[in-house]
Amino acid sequence: MSHTALSNPETTKTMPETTLHVKGMTCGHCIKAVKDTLEAVEGVTHVSISLGHETVRISHDDSMTDSNLLLEVVRKAGYRVD
Repeated sequence: MSHTALSNPETTKTMPETTLHVKGMTCGHCIKAVKDTLEAVEGVTHVSISLGHETVRISHDDSMTDSNLLLEVVRKAGYRVD
């Protein structure tokens, strides 16, 4: 798991970005399931998934959520996070 910060041009606020290495995603349905699950978390502003690299990048408001919660949500959806 890694963290960076992105600038949101609409608010000029820097949004933290968490990158998770997710195992078990094998198809478009898996991508949709992970994306929908994460987008339902309050504070998540953007989700980008690379099936080939097995990574999920999540931009979020750190006053509303944190990387540990995001990791747990993906695990509860049935995927392994390294």
